[in-house]
Amino acid sequence: LIAENQGLETSLSDCDRLLLNATREIVEGPGISAQTFTALQSHFDPGQLVALTLTASFYLGVVRLLDSLAIDTESDYLPYLERFPLPI
Repeated sequence: LIAENQGLETSLSDCDRLLLNATREIVEGPGISAQTFTALQSHFDPGQLVALTLTASFYLGVVRLLDSLAIDTESDYLPYLERFPLPI
């Protein structure tokens, strides 16, 4: 995923790339573009599209809530953040 986000060649399938792009669009806001959503419809049924959108949006909301309230990261999780830092 990191390599894909850096524009490097990966072994991700076209569908996986599409999912990653949809998630990126949710994070960058305001949501999944019409073009990406149309492409997703050829791979997923309406319920799966709702689940995808809800899961990514919920996670984003949790991250922003934790950051806004300055809730510290658990010490056991810090090595993962050092290895895979969040984009600023």
